[in-house]
Amino acid sequence: MVDQALIALKESTEFAIVAYQYEQDVSSDESTIELIQGGFRTITGRIDQQNRKAYTAQISDFATIGIRGTDFEVVITDNGVFTGVYDGGTTVSNGSGSLDLGIRANYDFAQVATPNSPPTGLLQQPPGLGIAPFAATIDAEEEDSTDDENQNSEPENSDDADSNTNEPTDDQTGDDDAQADADTSGNAGC
Repeated sequence: MVDQALIALKESTEFAIVAYQYEQDVSSDESTIELIQGGFRTITGRIDQQNRKAYTAQISDFATIGIRGTDFEVVITDNGVFTGVYDGGTTVSNGSGSLDLGIRANYDFAQVATPNSPPTGLLQQPPGLGIAPFAATIDAEEEDSTDDENQNSEPENSDDADSNTNEPTDDQTGDDDAQADADTSGNAGC
């Protein structure tokens, strides 16, 4: 999206961009999305960074999700809505209650069983979450960029290639301690 937000949709998803405007104007920029069926994962962009109230995600008739500098995922199943936060935080709300997820919250995952039931915190990632192809998309873009740069350079030593691992960093694992430290370092917009 123009504000650098990313959205990955699961197959068989019905999704709508209800309102979207980004002109780097805090008073008028907005992003309102709606999940009708299926699932998505998103990393919010600049609209969230400049005005968190300008970003909302409506999840069918089940709930609305507000965000706080976030990488989150949502899926609608036969057992209700499941949502999870991988970075930042969300607030899942409906007429029966609200629940904070992610940074400084007790849970990273939640279920809303019916549109009339309150959000319930979950200690483990529920089935159906974590399968949106976000990392593959980001890795492919980085690989394309690296390939372009390497075309004009000499080949690397093969011993160096063996030392390259795919172990996730703290940023990729959603390490809450690392994020909490970052939150207290004055990065209020994240």
